[in-house]
Amino acid sequence: MPRINVLLVGSPYIVGEETALINSLEGKRGEPRLRPPDPTESGFLGKPTAVINVEVVAAAPVILRAHYEGREPIIEKYFCVTGDVERPGLYRKPLTVQLDEFLGEAGAKDVKAVFVGGVSSGLAHSSKIKVRLTPEDTRKLGVFIGPGVIIALSNKRCIVDTMLEVMKFFSHESCGRCEPCKLGTRELVDILERVREGKASLDDLRWAESVAKTMMETSLCGLGMSAGKVFLDALNQFRDEFEEHLRGVCRAGVCFR
Repeated sequence: MPRINVLLVGSPYIVGEETALINSLEGKRGEPRLRPPDPTESGFLGKPTAVINVEVVAAAPVILRAHYEGREPIIEKYFCVTGDVERPGLYRKPLTVQLDEFLGEAGAKDVKAVFVGGVSSGLAHSSKIKVRLTPEDTRKLGVFIGPGVIIALSNKRCIVDTMLEVMKFFSHESCGRCEPCKLGTRELVDILERVREGKASLDDLRWAESVAKTMMETSLCGLGMSAGKVFLDALNQFRDEFEEHLRGVCRAGVCFR
């Protein structure tokens, strides 16, 4: 058996990015590297490195066994369900489970939207959640399963207020190395605060949309790209609620009473 080394690395959110993780393992600051080269060319200590999630490694024997037995593999995954649900917790489900039925099992009611794969993956309107949680189906939805975190939002939640908290998180976790992410997340926080207070304009929303697109296209790593994407998900699917806030109206009754 080959030796397995277990190491503790820095805890910032950005260390989940593979090159930032490699930097942390090498004792350096946990921040993303410029590419090329990719880790498969020059990774840990300059050697070709495969960065693979433990859950993927655990699924490999299941897939290989099913292949040699001539049958389709049944892949199960742990999902962390939270948000506006009566029974939050950790669920083990096959990837063929349907999202809306899964949320019903967890006690979600009056669903407005769902973060599928956590806030970094994307936001789906409740009208679009009758899909299976397979990689193929979630990709068509414009999200990815990622770590399996599912956050349900009910209609009692204000989408503007929710996105403000999400952008504050991204701004706090940004390593600050690249300007699109560092400045972009701060700009989105500033605009969302004005939207929530009813002090923004349509021009502000257009500018925020432009900032988010720039973040997606030019950020060094997935954090800035994800922050831009999830903002656009919210704006494109709930634009009416954003524009209502410009007139001092919050249909959820969170920002204005």
